[in-house]
Amino acid sequence: MPADIAWGQMQGRRERQQDRVACLTWPNDCHLLILADGMGGHASGDVASSTVVDSFRRTYLERASLSQRDRLLGALQEANYALFDRIQSDPDCVGMGTTVVAVAINRGELLWVSVGDSPLWLFREGALRRLNKNHSVGSVLDERAAPPGASLGAALLAASRSELAEAVLGREIELVDAPHVPLELACGDILLLGSDGVETCSDEDLAALASADASASSESLVDCILREVAARDRPRQDNATVIAFRVTGPEPAVAPGR
Repeated sequence: MPADIAWGQMQGRRERQQDRVACLTWPNDCHLLILADGMGGHASGDVASSTVVDSFRRTYLERASLSQRDRLLGALQEANYALFDRIQSDPDCVGMGTTVVAVAINRGELLWVSVGDSPLWLFREGALRRLNKNHSVGSVLDERAAPPGASLGAALLAASRSELAEAVLGREIELVDAPHVPLELACGDILLLGSDGVETCSDEDLAALASADASASSESLVDCILREVAARDRPRQDNATVIAFRVTGPEPAVAPGR
């Protein structure tokens, strides 16, 4: 599935850039996109995100004989082990962690694995929707609410609701989003992967930017999104990173190999 891919980031008001990215493309138009957001306020968040992205990429490449979902889950597991090893070997890294969202596109089909609150959006036919689950305290409480429609997190302060309910910390991960059924992509679809600093812009803002010029490149869209985040000039603006993946053609008539 031919695609136009770009990514970019801004540091915001933080002292360091703690987001890390990897984008891999094979000649047969298969793709792997990874984004990790080192946890702000934790020791060595930049080390955590780098460790997880590097290990995830390496393991995914080594396990080409497995199914896409098993490759993604296995890569996540090994990345978590790598983080554990790094923490054990360096006292300065105790307490570090990161979110991660990774997507694999193969033969026009999308699968992902994610831990934490870094969003994965699909823009299709003028509408933007989040694909992956949000592992923040508020979202997890709302999902578990009973009776249906109630919000167990409604009484919590906004700051508490935004805290992470899960992340990659080098210990057992209880909340993982990894669908069994792939999503079929179509020509014109746009995938956006972001760190939560991008959410300075609302879903409506992002949809408007994606809609503004249907023929614009992914690079242009990434630039527009980051300029819009910067224009909000938030006093505590977090690191903001975005990957844009635009499907530019139909699935090949002859399915590629690995």
